[in-house]
Amino acid sequence: MTHFPLGARVCYHTDLSQDGSFSTHTIVSGNRLIYILNKISDAIAAAFPCPSLTAWQAFQKLPAVTGKNILVSGAVGSVGYLLTQLLINHGAKVYITASPKHHEEFYKMGDVKAIDYKTEGWQENMKETLHGNLFDAVIDTVSSSSATDLTGLVGYYGHIVSIQGRIKENPQPGFTTCVSLHEIALGAFHKFANEQQIARLISDGEMLLNQIGNGKLKLRQLSVDSFENLS
Repeated sequence: MTHFPLGARVCYHTDLSQDGSFSTHTIVSGNRLIYILNKISDAIAAAFPCPSLTAWQAFQKLPAVTGKNILVSGAVGSVGYLLTQLLINHGAKVYITASPKHHEEFYKMGDVKAIDYKTEGWQENMKETLHGNLFDAVIDTVSSSSATDLTGLVGYYGHIVSIQGRIKENPQPGFTTCVSLHEIALGAFHKFANEQQIARLISDGEMLLNQIGNGKLKLRQLSVDSFENLS
C-alpha cells in the first residue's frame, strides 16, 4: 500500500492472532490503517480504534434510530459512552443504565432517562418511563446473560444488540415479539470481512476520528501513564 506518505501518523485495530501493539515495531496491512489528523493527539488516536469501531458497528445494526426509544445498557464504558452520543446525534431518544455518579453527565448529553442498574426493579421503572411501551432497540455492553435478560424490554419487531457475547436463543416465545438478535465481534473483520467491507470500516473510522477532532464526538476521559506501569 502506498496511499500514506512515509512518516504519516496512523492508528489501527490489531488482529489478536498477530503480534500485539506493545511492540516497538509491528507489521500491519495497509488497508487496516486509519489516518490521524494533526488535531488528534497520540493518546486519543491510541484509545480510539477498539471501542469506537465497536460502537459504530453496534450503531449500524439498527436500520433506523431517529425518533426511536433506545436503551444502552452499561453506557459508562468507552463503547457505551460513544454509542450514546452517536444515537443522540442521529435523533434517537436514548435511555441508559449507569451508576448514579455518571447520570448528570449523560443528561447533559441529552439522554431521556438514566437509571442505576443495581436498583431493584429498574426494568419496571424503565417501562413506567415509557408509559407502558417497550423499547424499539436495546444495546447491551455488559454480557450475553445481561443481554438475554433484557429481551423482555424490546417491543414488537425491535432489535437487541449484544456486544460482549451472543444471545444463543431468544427466551421470548416464538412468533410473538419477533425481535431481531444481533452480535458484535469487531476482531472478526480481520478474517471474515471482504475487501469492500474493510475499506468501508476504515473509512468510517476516519470519519469518526475526524468528528472527535472537531468536538462533535468525545471519548471518555483518558488516563495516560508510562509503559512500565502497564499491568
